Amino acid sequence: MYFRWVTVLLLLNGLSALAFERCRDISVGYGPDVPSGIFKSPGFPTSYCSNLKCVYEIEPKAGFAVSLSIEFFDTEYLHDFVEIYQTFYYKDKQYSAKQHVLSGPMGHQPRHFTSSEGGGLKVVFSTDATENEFSGFKMFYSRFDVHLSNTIHPCPFPFYQAEDNAIALPANNVPFHHDTACVIMINSTLATEVTVRNLSTSVYIKLIETENFRSNRVNDVLENLNGFTTHDYPHIVSSRTESLTIIISFTQSPNASEPYLIEYKRVPSVCSCKEENIQVDETFKTLTSPGYPFEYCDNINCTTRVSAQLHGKADNTGRQYNTVVQAVINNLSIEMDTDFLQLIDKTSLLNLTDDARGMKVFTFDHKDVDFRFLTDHSVVEKGFNLSVRAYKKPYFCACPDTPKIFSTTTGAVNHTFYEDCKFMDCFWRIYPPPGESLYRIVLKINYKLTADNEFIAVMNGEGPVADRSQLRLEADAILDDGGTAERFLEFDGSDPYVQLWYHREGDDIAGERKLNINYSWRKRCQCGSGDLVAKVDDWTLLTSPDYPTPYCDNMDCTWHLRAPEGHRVIVNITDFLTEIDQDFLGIFNGNTTNTTHLELLSGMEQLESLVSSEGNELTILFTSDLSLSLRGFSLWYKAEPISTSGDDDSSHPVRSVLLFLMFVIGIVGLGTLAYLVKTDRMPSNMDLRSIRFINPNSNVENSYRRTESEASLMNPIYRPASTTNFR
Repeated sequence: MYFRWVTVLLLLNGLSALAFERCRDISVGYGPDVPSGIFKSPGFPTSYCSNLKCVYEIEPKAGFAVSLSIEFFDTEYLHDFVEIYQTFYYKDKQYSAKQHVLSGPMGHQPRHFTSSEGGGLKVVFSTDATENEFSGFKMFYSRFDVHLSNTIHPCPFPFYQAEDNAIALPANNVPFHHDTACVIMINSTLATEVTVRNLSTSVYIKLIETENFRSNRVNDVLENLNGFTTHDYPHIVSSRTESLTIIISFTQSPNASEPYLIEYKRVPSVCSCKEENIQVDETFKTLTSPGYPFEYCDNINCTTRVSAQLHGKADNTGRQYNTVVQAVINNLSIEMDTDFLQLIDKTSLLNLTDDARGMKVFTFDHKDVDFRFLTDHSVVEKGFNLSVRAYKKPYFCACPDTPKIFSTTTGAVNHTFYEDCKFMDCFWRIYPPPGESLYRIVLKINYKLTADNEFIAVMNGEGPVADRSQLRLEADAILDDGGTAERFLEFDGSDPYVQLWYHREGDDIAGERKLNINYSWRKRCQCGSGDLVAKVDDWTLLTSPDYPTPYCDNMDCTWHLRAPEGHRVIVNITDFLTEIDQDFLGIFNGNTTNTTHLELLSGMEQLESLVSSEGNELTILFTSDLSLSLRGFSLWYKAEPISTSGDDDSSHPVRSVLLFLMFVIGIVGLGTLAYLVKTDRMPSNMDLRSIRFINPNSNVENSYRRTESEASLMNPIYRPASTTNFR
């Protein structure tokens, strides 16, 4: 038995070690003197773990190159990735260039990778947090002397610096393995222009902005070209950034004298700002981002002034109108929350980003407006394509102002939009009171909308239109009877102002639209009065500051609750959620926190009973730290008389129920006993003194033995009077 347990423990220890090994990050280096090797993903061939970051690096060796082949590959597609880098020396310093990204089943992905002469390879395996049952990968590598090998050939040197003169990339007609890939990275102080003059039918190339070559954006390329379908030579592609990556894949050995003929040179960036001024009439003109329809560039700050030229005269109905600028959004793809297209009408109104949540038309309120495009130094997208024109806007459709400013502590916004005002974009800005205090805004919004393409947005500042956290009121909330909808909103005014935006874009649905908003600013982080009176007949509400929105940091609130003489304070906690073990609610007897606490709560609590003071005073303390803030608490309190009988009034109902149950049990027991005697099922001369428990340790005949569990009050042991009593 001892050896069996030892074996089990050793087996469990071995399984634990295997599990630890399967879920451990690996960093392996193969030095220049290691000619070949095999490496696998952790846990192969069963499965790998989540949240892995493993690195396998095959270091460079002068005069040699590295050939890497994939024997097996299967990862979770678009979740777990293998990145393959070429490492090389340039001016005595080692660099790396990403050569390929692998994900999913092997399929048609490249299986062979070769470094340049004197270069190495690095494999990085990354997994996300999702569980999986994929096997992973197995790869092997070998070094070969580039001057002696006749079957394997190195890739071209992977790095070049662009100059003003066109330079051809090296391209030797050598036999590459089927599904082999090489990488070339070209840097420039401005931008790089690549001219593809010819491609062999066995060659496939991708041109990618280096900064966009990410695992989750492998299909985000400038151009895909191959020798079968590309016939328009020369084919010219210009980069938007200072670094361009070219991935060259071979489907078989090249069948031409040169597998490709590609030249590169330095050129001015295509992302320079375009026209600074555009004059428009009723005919549309196109306004695009620099570089469109390809990707825009980093660090753009371009402003274009658009001026509408129409004379404000009456139309054929006799109505007067105002000449304004209108923009139709044909395409908009901008890096979310980082790059923006600002719409400016005397002041910046909106920041358009991502896809602008499907908005198609924006109508300004004046004839001279600006479009400002701002990007950072990170990911770039396709950009925007707008059609701008002069639009005749009926004079009665003019917005109250652009924007209308409110700066009072309380106020109201009331506006009616007529059904003939088909294109509208109006703004109101509500500024908090001046001072250092933090404020919250409380809004009551009554509105009536009729079309699917109109809405009312409430946001902090001129925030991005793609911000999913902004409140957006639409027509689907309107009842079928055509009345108004009502919405209450309360949130922190974290930006300089709160902005309201009404948008409509060209529907023909009849009916007026209405917007009525009442607002008030409230100071945040206020404990309120510390002396509270508990009423006898009414419950009173007490909440944490700013409830139900998160309370502030470093709160220290104390409330003293007092009931009339002869009464006590009772508290009913209806909601409680704070940062566990960091933010606390304490309830104390008396008028100080130095007495015994009745409750000390933190985290998520749900009390099933009331909290009562012993006298007519009770103290509540709420504290928070500098870290996480949650919803807080909500409680109700009132006063109730203190019982003068010395007994707890709350125990009277329980005591009454117990007495009633005892009475019922007694009646049932006596009735059962009488029934047994009357029906001769129990001898009438039974000696009740013979009803007794049998001690299992006594010397009693086996026929009278019972266990203690059998000898219970509900199953008495008795003897007729003629039987000897055991005492």
